[in-house]
Amino acid sequence: RQALKTDFMIAAKVSALHVPLLAGLYVSSMSSCLGAMYGTPRVLQSIANENVIPGIHILGKGRGPNRVPVYAMGVVATVIITFTLCGNINTLAPIVTMPFLMMYATVDYAYFALAQTFDIQHQREQRFRSSATNDL
Repeated sequence: RQALKTDFMIAAKVSALHVPLLAGLYVSSMSSCLGAMYGTPRVLQSIANENVIPGIHILGKGRGPNRVPVYAMGVVATVIITFTLCGNINTLAPIVTMPFLMMYATVDYAYFALAQTFDIQHQREQRFRSSATNDL
């Protein structure tokens, strides 16, 4: 149990395919990093353009024909560099993970609520159809 808490590369040590596991880990990490570096500034730009959070309208400005969010990229890079210089990735993990989990829970709840209202609406329509056919 102690090895699971302290040895972060234990999966590679017990894996039968050491090199493919590490290659997959590196490719997955690079994909996540590139997705975050591309997606997060665009989300900040959209939030600023929609004026969801007052005072960050400067992050909504973009340059070039594709409106690249340079200022938002600067903010994201500053946050990333700050946590990288902190030196402990385990400090960053809860800060990064919790917003994703909260967003996932929100999307799941929204889908659940939508499905419930659809069922209620469908039952109501069935009741009106049956009462309309009985009246004929």
